[in-house]
Amino acid sequence: MDSFSDKNEATESLNPFRQFLPTLRRASVDDIDLVSATYPFRIFALRSDRRLAAVLAPGYFDDLTDVGLRKHDEIKVAANYGGVGEYATLVVDEVKQGRARVSLLVAHRRCE
Repeated sequence: MDSFSDKNEATESLNPFRQFLPTLRRASVDDIDLVSATYPFRIFALRSDRRLAAVLAPGYFDDLTDVGLRKHDEIKVAANYGGVGEYATLVVDEVKQGRARVSLLVAHRRCE
C-alpha cells in the first residue's frame, strides 16, 4: 500500500459505498477555516482524516478555489485525526487559476 492510499481498514469495511469512493479524496470547503487574516498573509486551519502525505499530494487543494488561497498563506493541518494524528504547517507556494500548490513548512510532533 502506498502512502496516498492510507485507508483505515476498520472504518473502511463499514462503509457500504467503499467500492465507489475515489482513492484520493480532495479537501473540501468544509475542511478548512480562516483563523486569522492580516494584510501580509492569512492563517487557515485544516482538519483531514487523510494522512499528511495525502494532504501534501498534488491536487489535494484543487477543490478549494472558493476559499481564495493566496501565495504565502499558512495552513495549520491536523491530518489523520481519526488515527494517531499528524500535525504540520504548510505554506501556499503558488496559486494558478484558483488551484493552490503548497509545501511543508514544518512538521510538528508531540514531545514524549
